Amino acid sequence: MRECAALNGWTDVGCSAHKVHLCVTSAMGIDKVSNTAISKCVGAASRLVGHFSHSPMATGELQKRQVQMEPEKNPVKLIQYVKTRWNSVFDMFDRLVQLRWPVVAVLSDRNVTKPFDAKALDLKDEHWTMMSDLLPVLQPLQVLTSLYSAADQPSASAVYPTLWSFVKVGYAYRPILTDICYA
Repeated sequence: MRECAALNGWTDVGCSAHKVHLCVTSAMGIDKVSNTAISKCVGAASRLVGHFSHSPMATGELQKRQVQMEPEKNPVKLIQYVKTRWNSVFDMFDRLVQLRWPVVAVLSDRNVTKPFDAKALDLKDEHWTMMSDLLPVLQPLQVLTSLYSAADQPSASAVYPTLWSFVKVGYAYRPILTDICYA
């Protein structure tokens, strides 16, 4: 990469995974304060996960509900979106969709969640739908970033073909993204 940069007069060849992260957060409108449907969904989901992170009672009850609803599975925790952590929107959405009904059950339990908090934290149906719709769009980015992050310095011979494949696959999701972004 250094030779390629020197031959082409490039002063900086940045981290590919970081560049992908910047592109995705910008496209989703979550890189700044915005009023897009996606940024509202990310904010609402993040507040909900934050409630469980700060309430040991709610977290314990969420684990109990998971065991009640699916005894064959080990209980898992919700994952918080972190602005600087790659793929954390995907991770948060994926876990929330997976745990939708235990989360709703905990929010509905007045012994655990106060009515005011439950009303403020309960996600709208369109948020749940948007999270489900975005998962197949964000999943290739998860794979791409994981691939780039696996190596200390991924080579251009890996970066360019994978980016090109992603761009080609991304066109298939254009109608879904248009519906979500302009809803």
